[in-house]
Amino acid sequence: MNLERHISKLLLNYDCVIVPGFGGFVGNYQSASIHPTMHLFMPPSKRIVFNRNLKSNDGLLANELVAAEGLNYNEALKMIDTYVESSEKTLNEGKKLTLDKVGNLFYDIERNLQFEADTSINYLMDSYGLTSVQSFPIKRDTIYAGRELKTDHAMEQVLFHKNNYSRHLWKAAVLVPLVGLGIWFSVSVHVFDKKNISQDSLNPLTTNKVDIFVPKAGTIIEPKAKEIMPEPKTMESVTSVPTLEIIPVVMSNYYIVAGCFRSMENANRFVEELKAKGFNASVNGQTDGGLNRVIYNSYPSKEEAAMALNDIRKQAPNAWLFVKNN
Repeated sequence: MNLERHISKLLLNYDCVIVPGFGGFVGNYQSASIHPTMHLFMPPSKRIVFNRNLKSNDGLLANELVAAEGLNYNEALKMIDTYVESSEKTLNEGKKLTLDKVGNLFYDIERNLQFEADTSINYLMDSYGLTSVQSFPIKRDTIYAGRELKTDHAMEQVLFHKNNYSRHLWKAAVLVPLVGLGIWFSVSVHVFDKKNISQDSLNPLTTNKVDIFVPKAGTIIEPKAKEIMPEPKTMESVTSVPTLEIIPVVMSNYYIVAGCFRSMENANRFVEELKAKGFNASVNGQTDGGLNRVIYNSYPSKEEAAMALNDIRKQAPNAWLFVKNN
């Protein structure tokens, strides 16, 4: 009598099948999973384990023999006892006990009973007919790199090194005034004259026009206190030059990155797509791996960048923040 066939049949409809005096086979639900190396999508199943402590007769297996084999209840119990004795003898001899479509039982080197389930059979009726599907991973050009924001109770904080920030702060304090002064001198260099220099025109805060008078040789001018000198006939009026307002240079060290591409053509195409959506997108340098970095926009402070990233992630969840150290 093939008792394993009846155990296998009962496992399709019941979560526990007890062989009186021997042990119980228990089915546990296992959700769908993905094999990490073989890239297999496996459907939900019922994982079979063996519990040596479940030896009490619940009548399930005996009633199955009565209905399937036409035996009375006592004859079914005797048949189960005979099977248990034969199975114990096989295990004690150090051999492996094979239950068809259920699994294998054997003693390990420490005399612990081990069970290997037959994974070729899926005993979960809800997954009947479903098989494993193999799908290889998709290779993408975009690589996740750089620094990102960590979310903590809906508050996003930018990770940056304060030491590096303080180390380069003095450079910005020196560079910004020099750049502004250089721009102003390049525009206003024509205010200098070989003979006279109007110091009033060097004041960047004044908005008044200044007249410079150059006297000819032999002309004597006697200015009066707190009075405006009349224009002598022997003097020439020089056109005044308006002063130039200095605009401070804003340095941006925070960039919201949309993606990184090895192909410059793909990066430019992506920039055009973002501009069509209203972003001030551009290609901003390369990563350490040589990929072209496409950004949504740049920001001078971490607070503005964090607020902008929060809005952009509503449309593009994969956007991240890149902090550039000078």
